Amino acid sequence: MSLSHDVRTSRTLGALLGVHCGDSLGATLEFKPWSTIIKDYPNGLREIIGGGALRWRAGQATDDTDLTRAVLLAYRDYEESKLAGAVEEFDIARAAAEYALKWNEGSWPGRSKGSRPVDIGLSTREGLNRYKRLRDPTKSGGSR
Repeated sequence: MSLSHDVRTSRTLGALLGVHCGDSLGATLEFKPWSTIIKDYPNGLREIIGGGALRWRAGQATDDTDLTRAVLLAYRDYEESKLAGAVEEFDIARAAAEYALKWNEGSWPGRSKGSRPVDIGLSTREGLNRYKRLRDPTKSGGSR
């Protein structure tokens, strides 16, 4: 079954919104030990409240959501290249890596110029540094 462009776009945006909501909920608990989470939230955390070790604003995306967005932007570009008849030349992994690099360097689409990530995982940082040097996504994975 082939989905229309509008349905596929709607589902993709819905999935990204779900990722963002779950990530924003969990950001409050990042880096906390299980024993502290159970003590502080015996019935579970049910509201997006922000805070946590990195003092997230309520609803703020973490690096997990931002990197998911980089992949989705790459797939969007792939779809556009298909419409233009240039799909053979398109490399989704390279496009996602380029978006992730822009995110890390503060030139992320839809954000203020110079707006750098609040947090970035060590393996992600290592992989992006390697990609920046090599420009080859197949040789840029983190080692952790």
